[in-house]
Amino acid sequence: MLETLNLVRKSLSELIAQKAKSPLLLLSLSFIFLVSCEDEVVVKPSYTGTSGEIVVIVEKALWTNQLEDSVKTLLQPNFPMLPQAEAMFNVLHYDPQDVNQLIERHRNTIKIEVGTPRKPGLNFIKDDQAKGQLTVLIRADDHLGVLDLLSSRVNDVIELIREEERKRYQNWLSLHREKELEKKILDEFGYAIILPKGTRLVELKPDFVRLDWEREKIKGGTQHFINHGILLYKHPYDSDSIFNPVAMRDIRNQNLKRIPGPRKGTHMTTQNFFEPELTAVSPNPGFKYAADFRALWRTTESFLGGPFVSFVQVDKSGSELIISEVFVLAPKFNKREFIKEAEAIAYSVYSQ
Repeated sequence: MLETLNLVRKSLSELIAQKAKSPLLLLSLSFIFLVSCEDEVVVKPSYTGTSGEIVVIVEKALWTNQLEDSVKTLLQPNFPMLPQAEAMFNVLHYDPQDVNQLIERHRNTIKIEVGTPRKPGLNFIKDDQAKGQLTVLIRADDHLGVLDLLSSRVNDVIELIREEERKRYQNWLSLHREKELEKKILDEFGYAIILPKGTRLVELKPDFVRLDWEREKIKGGTQHFINHGILLYKHPYDSDSIFNPVAMRDIRNQNLKRIPGPRKGTHMTTQNFFEPELTAVSPNPGFKYAADFRALWRTTESFLGGPFVSFVQVDKSGSELIISEVFVLAPKFNKREFIKEAEAIAYSVYSQ
């Protein structure tokens, strides 16, 4: 500690002596010096693990004999509105004795303690062992108590993990974004969305924006294209009755006629085989109400299709819907992680 303070003092002295050109750097070093004099600042490492994973830490015998099947059933419902069934999460188990630093800092962690003297309960802890980590701590008298607690709060657990996953991806996006293109859209459309690097503008109108984000991924030794189509469009808001799945599907289909299909005369539409899902969610700053709308898309007279998610918000005047949508085309791959990326992008819409 003493060596650190001496080093900071020396750096400050050199900067002052040389009339440092960067006031910001000087201020930063001064702040470090002042904080260090009071107490050491603890900087936690970043989280580990892959998106979509949950690590469950509990004794192996308890997991294998009494918890595994029930816990996986609770945490692995099907992800909503995908062409093929995919579990909400991949669940991994570790015995406490096998937990190293990498596992301890996993992004989504459920710690289960049975038979401890502490009060039973289920609690959420953010930034427990790592910055950006979410930990669910479950304490109970026995395995039945664990299952009772988890089953009674499983919707909260799933939704909070999904929300944290979305925020993590948005944080990454904020560091790898197309700022100039966002400003161009904001000036013309009045609203913008955080766009990943490499996003291409296709159409820009005061009431409709279309963009493409395309990349490649290897599977089976072959490069395949992954496409995210990004849309922004407006619609008059004159009644609360508009917030129902059928009305939202009709609004979407009206606007998607502007997106041509692979052959002349074809266009994008919404798949009718499955009932769309509409869920009330929290609006972004500057908006009044919001809903998450998702289903499957297809093109007329074609086999092209996939999942999409729309973030539907009422503007602050209460007169217009602002709809941000991202659809996914990834024929050779599972779609869960791609639609989660789409969700993070769609939910990032902002106003002037």
